[in-house]
Amino acid sequence: MAHATPDWRLRRTIIIIDFKIAQTEYSYTILISKKPLKWLYKKFYVTIYGRHGKVKKIELVRADKKYSTKYETMNGTVLEKLQEENNRFLRKCLGTPSKKSMTGVEYYYEWGQIQSFYDDRSCQTGIVIMF
Repeated sequence: MAHATPDWRLRRTIIIIDFKIAQTEYSYTILISKKPLKWLYKKFYVTIYGRHGKVKKIELVRADKKYSTKYETMNGTVLEKLQEENNRFLRKCLGTPSKKSMTGVEYYYEWGQIQSFYDDRSCQTGIVIMF
């Protein structure tokens, strides 16, 4: 079931962020924010993936101190708690998800999807927007 496009309003927001540019093979470009972006009172590091001049995916990873736990001290329980915070954030912003899976909540739209992710191999949780 596709949701209506979310009503995210940018109120008098001017975004100036420095990005590190990483060129890859196959015409992919990756832009990685050097500083966190504040959105809806939360801070996120932003990674933008593009190909042939079009944005394909945007990843948002929380920049709060508790999200920057080192690989050595990160465990499944901590990751699950952090991911549940991302799920609550998405539910608050977008409502009931289209689907809930082991890796997070998912919202489907005509233009793409938004989902939370949880990767215990990289010890990372976040939100991804795919076009």
